This record gives sequence, C-alpha cells and structure tokens, in this order.
Amino acid sequence: MADIEKRGNRAVPEMKVNTPDGFKKYRFADVAEVDPKTNKVKKYHQVGKKTKKGNPVALESIDLCEMAIQGGAGFVARGFSGDRKQVVEMLKAAFSHTGLSFLDIISPCVSFNNVPTSTKSY
Repeated sequence: MADIEKRGNRAVPEMKVNTPDGFKKYRFADVAEVDPKTNKVKKYHQVGKKTKKGNPVALESIDLCEMAIQGGAGFVARGFSGDRKQVVEMLKAAFSHTGLSFLDIISPCVSFNNVPTSTKSY
C-alpha cells in the first residue's frame, strides 16, 4: 500500500466491486488504488501476489472449475495431463454424464518447466 501512496493515490482495502455481467453480483478487491482528486478507481490489486518488479498484481486469478459450477455444469473435474490413466477415466466420466460436463486438464509448460520431473506433478 505504500507504493500506491508514493504515487500520490489513496489505497482502499476490501472495496466492493459490482459485477452485473459476472457469475457473482459483486466481488471484493483486496486493494483499490483511488485517485484522491477525482475519487475514481485507477486499479484493483490482489494482495500477496506481485509482479517481477515487486508491484501488486492488478488482475484477479480465475478458477475455471468454479466458473463451470456457477454456470450450471453437472460434472466438473480437474486433472493433470501427466497422469494418463486419470485423464482417460475423467474423459469417460465426462462423456457418460448427461448434461454439461467441464474438464480442466492442467499441462506443464515445456518452455519454463522443461525438466524430466515436470510430467510427474504440477
């Protein structure tokens, strides 16, 4: 919050943000950066996560499985592409489910995690 104040702005913790087109009607931003002259929000920040330069992350993380459940999916599962047996069983279960199914299959990044053990976990 000190960084926000150094820029001449005001830090407002736990600010309620309306999201009329979202799955939820509102969310709470961890910290809102407000211009004291106009009293308008310049940025929203997620506390605890920082950029490489040490500034707070301005975007909220997204949980796709949570969104699928809120959207009415009857079958939701998350797995890892390195576990072939698990993925095959998840695919079978998703195809046999009547209604909307959603699978989130996590895969290791071959550019940044190019080591033999990257296929074992995430």
